[in-house]
Amino acid sequence: MAFSVQKIQEQASKSGGFAMQHQFVVVLPRVPNTIVESRDINILCRQVNIPGRQMTSLNRIIGVKGQEVSYGFVEDDVTMEFYVMNDWGIRSYFEEWQNLVLNQNTKYVGYVNDYGKNVRIHALKKGLDFNFDAVRKARNVESLLNLLGINIDIDFNFKQKTSYGVELESAYPKTINAIQLTNDLDGLLSLSVTFAHRQWRRI
Repeated sequence: MAFSVQKIQEQASKSGGFAMQHQFVVVLPRVPNTIVESRDINILCRQVNIPGRQMTSLNRIIGVKGQEVSYGFVEDDVTMEFYVMNDWGIRSYFEEWQNLVLNQNTKYVGYVNDYGKNVRIHALKKGLDFNFDAVRKARNVESLLNLLGINIDIDFNFKQKTSYGVELESAYPKTINAIQLTNDLDGLLSLSVTFAHRQWRRI
């Protein structure tokens, strides 16, 4: 189907322009025994996928005709890829997070309420900045309320101008993938991490 350039320009103007794949932010939680900040993790994040959702279904016979009817849904795991610096801090961050799931020294298996953390993925409109200080303040408020026994959902996205965002609920790094070392002189190391999560929601 062919459209004129003017029609495409009009649609782009009406919809705020074309979304760019490199305009994104990831917000990951603080993990005990690590010094990596969410802002640093975002800088090192090379790529991430926004998860999909598939309706599960079965064939139901009505009369002589079959019809697919849904009975639930399944969601994809989320994979992020990060650049590795010489301090290997990004790998240490995810190793410590996995230790909350299953401690490699004590073999103690943790509770999902302890290791499951909310992770956010934001698609940005070109030219907009993400305020990590606002995220930090919101987290500090939520921590204080939790200590007081007050259960209130604080929206970490307040005052942010993002085009599209999702939150992974009770996420944790299921797989820290291997890093391959070679004799190539000009290759950068990257770390791929796969996250499992309970479900995702639009924010």
